[in-house]
Amino acid sequence: MAPNLWATAERLRVVQAAHRRFVTLWAIKEASRLFERQWRRRLSERLDPEVDDPRRFDWKALYRGSVLDD
Repeated sequence: MAPNLWATAERLRVVQAAHRRFVTLWAIKEASRLFERQWRRRLSERLDPEVDDPRRFDWKALYRGSVLDD
């Protein structure tokens, strides 16, 4: 019975290692899909490329009605 138990334990270690590798690869693949989806959405939502450049953005709109106007 001991050799059979030993072989089962060894097989279980192999299966656990394979499972760990599979889950790791799956997580990396899902993360890359999520990143790509978010990146595409960000690119498609970009309406005005000047908004991304703080030197060319009209900041006056942020200060309307503030203490700085007084």
